[in-house]
Amino acid sequence: MGSCVGVELEQYKSNLLERRLGIVMVLCMAVLLTVLVINGLFHDRVRATTTEFIGAIEREVRLLQQNEIVLFSDDTFPTTPPAKEVAEGEEILLAQPNLTSAVDGEKEETVSETNNNGNLSLTERLLQLRMRANELTELDEFRQRFADTDVTIWTLVLLNLLGLIVMVPSTCRFWLQNYGAQTILLVLLVLLLLVQLVLLLSLLDNASNFPPIVDKLFDTYLTEVSEDKIGHLIEPIEDQFSCKIRVEHELLERYGLQEKCVPKMKDRLLAPYIVSFLILVTIFPFILTIFTCLWPKNIQILAPIEKAHRKVQFFPDEER
Repeated sequence: MGSCVGVELEQYKSNLLERRLGIVMVLCMAVLLTVLVINGLFHDRVRATTTEFIGAIEREVRLLQQNEIVLFSDDTFPTTPPAKEVAEGEEILLAQPNLTSAVDGEKEETVSETNNNGNLSLTERLLQLRMRANELTELDEFRQRFADTDVTIWTLVLLNLLGLIVMVPSTCRFWLQNYGAQTILLVLLVLLLLVQLVLLLSLLDNASNFPPIVDKLFDTYLTEVSEDKIGHLIEPIEDQFSCKIRVEHELLERYGLQEKCVPKMKDRLLAPYIVSFLILVTIFPFILTIFTCLWPKNIQILAPIEKAHRKVQFFPDEER
């Protein structure tokens, strides 16, 4: 008797999975594909414009770096600087291996003396050169994040499209008929969902960093560019999004006559809550599988569920 009940229980769980899992996977992939395409198109517009802006800022920073290198090697120090001053500069650089640039709004204060001509001392020039190097490294990281996100989004789109192409006919034709084909298909789809989950987790990290990246680009890096070049840099962005990097007057913004570009760009970038939603959709088939397997033995026997089940059985025709 017990063995028969066990066999019936396993058959019950198997039938539930066979009936539901294929359809659920198709729906999940359709949702993933739709959300990724819509958000990918919006994100791609901002990515292209922002990447061009990062490249322009990077060229300006390199120009500043080259000028500072020339000044460092200029007639300011016609002779070899004293060993004591060189040692001071090396100690400060070693004590600050993670020296950030003006991106973080922090300017390092040095106590070294300036020379008689009022130029920067050796220590200050070394700090300035290190600062420029860190700025270039950070800008390259920003550009790489945008590029990686774009590649990941469209890779996920292709994976979901491929999954749907396989799943729709397979669900209709084989899911309830051919057990061998069903098992192979299920294994492939599980692997596909796991790959997507890994890619989405990497997207979550990038999406969380985009808002502070945009803030740094316009609030800090743009201030290092000379005023006569700023207009040339921000003009493509303002034309693209019909906005202003610098609103001319507060009243114009208040009455909707001008909009700031930074909030509009952030709204179009891939948001963390969108990626979190996609992760939940991706793991939903696994949650359904676990719930279906646990329902007969573990969940159905819980006191509140048993009580509700008895009430339904006691009044079977109440709702008729």
